[in-house]
Amino acid sequence: MRGKGKDIDDTKDWPKANEVTLIQILVGKVREGNLQSSTFKKKVWAEINNEMHDAIGVDYGIDRLKG
Repeated sequence: MRGKGKDIDDTKDWPKANEVTLIQILVGKVREGNLQSSTFKKKVWAEINNEMHDAIGVDYGIDRLKG
């Protein structure tokens, strides 16, 4: 399982394409009914991280995606 975020250094700014990809994935998860209160469960965050990795080839890790 991915999620350690070791494939990329910490940076302040993401490329616009990465932001758009993350937002599209998050909106999809909300539409699927995966939003619990104001956040996602850890399993859903792992899915989001995996989908980001598949889409852009970078493993940001769950903590960076949530942060």
